[in-house]
Amino acid sequence: MWTPHGFVDFAAAVAEGLPVGLPSLSSEAPLSLLPAGPLALLATDLEPMIPEGGAAATLFETPEIAAKLSRANNALLCAVATSIDVLPAQFGALIPAGEDVSGRFAADAGLAAARFEAVRGAVEFSVRLTSAPGGRREREAGRFASFGRGYFSSKLAGRRGRGSKRADAGRLAARLACETTPLAREHLRLSGTGAAQIQPGERVLDLALLIERSRIDDLAEIADRHRRAAADLGLRLEVIGPWPPFNFVSEASGAEADRMAREGAA
Repeated sequence: MWTPHGFVDFAAAVAEGLPVGLPSLSSEAPLSLLPAGPLALLATDLEPMIPEGGAAATLFETPEIAAKLSRANNALLCAVATSIDVLPAQFGALIPAGEDVSGRFAADAGLAAARFEAVRGAVEFSVRLTSAPGGRREREAGRFASFGRGYFSSKLAGRRGRGSKRADAGRLAARLACETTPLAREHLRLSGTGAAQIQPGERVLDLALLIERSRIDDLAEIADRHRRAAADLGLRLEVIGPWPPFNFVSEASGAEADRMAREGAA
């Protein structure tokens, strides 16, 4: 019984010597490259992992085991993405041993090949703008505030200051989106408040970007240019990646995916 990890270009995988050297789900479970239409499918043989008298499906039905396998799958795909392009497959799907994998995916081979071409030469990055916890000065100001006219004046000033901070954070989030999304082939807004409210630990912006490998340095330069402004606003700016294109497996990305994300958050 096989479970798939991702589609790769067969020639590129062979040239890199894969799957040799990749992290696996288990030291007893071998990785293989299986023909799948015009591509190859990186998959694991689950048989050595199945308990005696058990079934492969039970590996994914036990929460603790499923979580462990999911982490191992992500690590495997991230390792692949460091050297060649990969299109993540539906992890947890089961393919009986001996089945013609190429035939199994024949109906979807054209779609998988088209999406593989869409992500070829690119990896996923996340751009996140998160509100950091309040600093020591803010906590002490709140702890030792006096009552009376001064107290209410300070409260009013604090509200105005927070309103200004929200507006500045919103402008910074908008600038980051405007400057980073043109670098991406496709992009997706995963979450973010847009700074309507800023609570400690709240994510103001969370973008997923499908970035060509040749433009990674451009993305880093944009982040470096705005990191100080973010820190001055009590925000943490992070650029995380490279990852396999987990959020770009389907065609629901770009402006359409951005619209869907907004509707889902409404």
